[in-house]
Amino acid sequence: MEDIMVVDDDLDNLDLVRQILECDGIKAYCVASGEEALRKLKERTFLLMITDLNMPGINGFELSRKARVIAPHMTIIMSTGDYSPKICRLAVEAGIANILAKPFHPNKMLEIVRTILGTENSNDHLQLELKQPETDGNTAGYAKQELDGSAQNW
Repeated sequence: MEDIMVVDDDLDNLDLVRQILECDGIKAYCVASGEEALRKLKERTFLLMITDLNMPGINGFELSRKARVIAPHMTIIMSTGDYSPKICRLAVEAGIANILAKPFHPNKMLEIVRTILGTENSNDHLQLELKQPETDGNTAGYAKQELDGSAQNW
Protein backbone atom coordinates (compact mmCIF):
# COMPACT_ATOMS: atom_id res chain seq x y z
CA MET A 1 0.00 0.00 0.00
CA GLU A 2 1.22 3.50 -0.79
CA ASP A 3 1.78 5.74 2.22
CA ILE A 4 2.72 8.75 0.10
CA MET A 5 0.79 10.75 -2.46
CA VAL A 6 2.81 12.82 -4.93
CA VAL A 7 1.05 15.65 -6.76
CA ASP A 8 2.62 17.44 -9.72
CA ASP A 9 1.28 18.58 -13.08
CA ASP A 10 4.75 18.07 -14.61
CA LEU A 11 4.55 14.38 -15.54
CA ASP A 12 8.33 14.06 -15.93
CA ASN A 13 8.89 15.41 -12.43
CA LEU A 14 6.08 13.25 -11.07
CA ASP A 15 7.70 10.15 -12.55
CA LEU A 16 11.15 11.18 -11.29
CA VAL A 17 9.93 11.59 -7.70
CA ARG A 18 8.10 8.25 -7.92
CA GLN A 19 11.26 6.53 -9.16
CA ILE A 20 13.41 8.08 -6.43
CA LEU A 21 10.97 6.91 -3.77
CA GLU A 22 10.60 3.45 -5.27
CA CYS A 23 14.39 3.02 -5.46
CA ASP A 24 14.31 3.52 -1.69
CA GLY A 25 11.53 0.95 -1.30
CA ILE A 26 8.78 3.53 -0.79
CA LYS A 27 5.64 3.16 -2.89
CA ALA A 28 3.94 6.36 -3.97
CA TYR A 29 0.51 7.07 -5.41
CA CYS A 30 0.97 9.76 -8.08
CA VAL A 31 -1.59 12.22 -9.40
CA ALA A 32 -1.25 15.09 -11.87
CA SER A 33 -3.64 17.63 -10.34
CA GLY A 34 -4.84 19.06 -7.06
CA GLU A 35 -8.41 18.11 -7.89
CA GLU A 36 -7.43 14.48 -8.41
CA ALA A 37 -5.48 14.52 -5.14
CA LEU A 38 -8.52 15.77 -3.19
CA ARG A 39 -10.70 13.04 -4.70
CA LYS A 40 -8.19 10.36 -3.69
CA LEU A 41 -7.81 11.80 -0.16
CA LYS A 42 -11.55 11.27 0.35
CA GLU A 43 -11.12 7.58 -0.55
CA ARG A 44 -8.09 6.60 1.50
CA THR A 45 -5.48 7.70 4.01
CA PHE A 46 -1.89 8.75 3.31
CA LEU A 47 0.83 9.51 5.84
CA LEU A 48 2.46 12.08 3.58
CA MET A 49 1.68 14.22 0.56
CA ILE A 50 4.38 15.83 -1.58
CA THR A 51 2.90 18.54 -3.77
CA ASP A 52 4.18 21.03 -6.29
CA LEU A 53 3.32 24.68 -5.67
CA ASN A 54 2.53 25.94 -9.16
CA MET A 55 -0.13 23.82 -10.83
CA PRO A 56 -3.12 24.78 -12.97
CA GLY A 57 -6.44 24.81 -11.13
CA ILE A 58 -5.70 24.18 -7.46
CA ASN A 59 -2.18 25.29 -6.54
CA GLY A 60 -0.11 23.71 -3.76
CA PHE A 61 -1.28 26.16 -1.08
CA GLU A 62 -4.98 25.70 -1.82
CA LEU A 63 -4.52 21.93 -2.09
CA SER A 64 -2.75 21.87 1.27
CA ARG A 65 -5.47 23.89 3.01
CA LYS A 66 -8.19 21.62 1.63
CA ALA A 67 -6.18 18.46 2.35
CA ARG A 68 -5.72 19.54 6.00
CA VAL A 69 -9.52 19.51 6.37
CA ILE A 70 -9.87 16.03 4.84
CA ALA A 71 -6.75 14.52 6.42
CA PRO A 72 -5.65 16.67 9.38
CA HIS A 73 -2.92 14.25 10.51
CA MET A 74 -1.27 13.88 7.10
CA THR A 75 2.09 15.60 6.74
CA ILE A 76 2.49 17.83 3.67
CA ILE A 77 5.70 18.73 1.86
CA MET A 78 5.73 21.27 -0.96
CA SER A 79 8.28 21.51 -3.77
CA THR A 80 8.87 24.82 -5.50
CA GLY A 81 11.40 26.71 -7.53
CA ASP A 82 10.15 29.94 -5.94
CA TYR A 83 11.73 29.67 -2.49
CA SER A 84 11.37 32.94 -0.59
CA PRO A 85 10.38 34.20 2.86
CA LYS A 86 6.90 34.99 1.51
CA ILE A 87 6.49 31.42 0.22
CA CYS A 88 7.67 30.08 3.59
CA ARG A 89 5.16 32.25 5.44
CA LEU A 90 2.32 31.14 3.16
CA ALA A 91 3.42 27.53 3.58
CA VAL A 92 3.18 27.79 7.36
CA GLU A 93 -0.29 29.30 7.03
CA ALA A 94 -1.35 26.42 4.74
CA GLY A 95 -0.09 23.77 7.16
CA ILE A 96 2.86 22.66 5.05
CA ALA A 97 5.56 20.90 7.08
CA ASN A 98 8.57 21.28 4.77
CA ILE A 99 9.58 22.96 1.54
CA LEU A 100 11.84 21.29 -0.99
CA ALA A 101 13.50 24.02 -3.01
CA LYS A 102 13.84 22.98 -6.67
CA PRO A 103 16.01 21.64 -7.94
CA PHE A 104 16.43 19.40 -4.93
CA HIS A 105 18.87 16.58 -4.38
CA PRO A 106 17.14 13.17 -4.17
CA ASN A 107 18.93 12.37 -0.91
CA LYS A 108 17.51 15.50 0.74
CA MET A 109 13.98 14.49 -0.25
CA LEU A 110 14.55 10.94 0.98
CA GLU A 111 15.98 12.21 4.27
CA ILE A 112 12.81 14.21 4.93
CA VAL A 113 10.50 11.39 3.79
CA ARG A 114 12.30 8.77 5.91
CA THR A 115 12.11 11.03 8.95
CA ILE A 116 8.38 11.57 8.50
CA LEU A 117 7.61 7.92 7.83
CA GLY A 118 9.76 6.89 10.79
CA THR A 119 7.76 9.00 13.25
CA GLU A 120 4.23 8.79 14.48
CA ASN A 121 1.83 10.47 12.09
CA SER A 122 1.55 13.75 13.95
CA ASN A 123 2.33 17.35 13.23
CA ASP A 124 4.77 17.59 16.17
CA HIS A 125 7.61 17.70 13.63
CA LEU A 126 6.33 20.60 11.49
CA GLN A 127 9.35 22.52 10.31
CA LEU A 128 10.06 25.60 8.23
CA GLU A 129 12.76 28.19 8.09
CA LEU A 130 12.55 31.72 6.73
CA LYS A 131 15.96 31.86 5.08
CA GLN A 132 17.56 30.74 1.85
CA PRO A 133 18.12 26.97 1.64
CA GLU A 134 21.61 25.59 2.04
CA THR A 135 23.07 24.15 -1.13
CA ASP A 136 25.41 21.27 -1.73
CA GLY A 137 26.70 22.19 -5.16
CA ASN A 138 23.62 20.74 -6.84
CA THR A 139 21.55 23.69 -5.62
CA ALA A 140 19.65 21.32 -3.36
CA GLY A 141 18.02 22.74 -0.30
CA TYR A 142 15.04 22.51 1.94
CA ALA A 143 13.54 24.51 4.72
CA LYS A 144 13.65 23.35 8.31
CA GLN A 145 12.89 24.98 11.60
CA GLU A 146 10.26 23.99 14.09
CA LEU A 147 7.27 26.28 14.20
CA ASP A 148 7.85 26.90 17.88
CA GLY A 149 11.12 28.59 16.90
CA SER A 150 13.63 26.05 18.14
CA ALA A 151 15.99 24.72 15.49
CA GLN A 152 16.32 21.00 14.87
CA ASN A 153 18.73 19.11 12.66
CA TRP A 154 17.37 16.09 10.88
